[in-house]
Amino acid sequence: IKGLKIADYTKPETPELIWTYKSRGKKSGELYFNKEKKNSFIFKAVQDLPLMKCNQIKEYVYFLKNEQGKIIKKGKIEGKKESAYMIKEEINSDGKYSMVLRTYDLAGNYSETEHKFGVDTMQPFVRIDILEGQRFYMGDTITIKIDAIDTLSGVAKCRVASTKEGLLK
Repeated sequence: IKGLKIADYTKPETPELIWTYKSRGKKSGELYFNKEKKNSFIFKAVQDLPLMKCNQIKEYVYFLKNEQGKIIKKGKIEGKKESAYMIKEEINSDGKYSMVLRTYDLAGNYSETEHKFGVDTMQPFVRIDILEGQRFYMGDTITIKIDAIDTLSGVAKCRVASTKEGLLK
């Protein structure tokens, strides 16, 4: 019919963004760290309802943001007939980040998903203190103070042994 125009106010489906390091089974709202500078994300293609030729996915736009919310990298993937897509980004410095993915349809409507993650390549700081100048005798109890600090991701566990070989067992 001449003059007929289709109005589209429907957002596309929201894609699931999967961080290849640890995504599935992670607790909601909990931030996970890895020690890899190269990070990958996978997402499946989505649809925009109603399923009409004039109502297709135009593109996927992604943003890598730092802890302050500043966009440090941006990319675009044209909406094709692929079933899944991969985003690979190299993170240059340790910190907390988020990957934001937007799906745009031909009318300009979009849906958005975000995945938070962290990169921590620095080893924790550890210190062992035994009171200096104190004499110990057979059978005495000795107090050893161990401090382990990781200011970014925290300390998950601490192992103590009398030798390096014992520590590696």
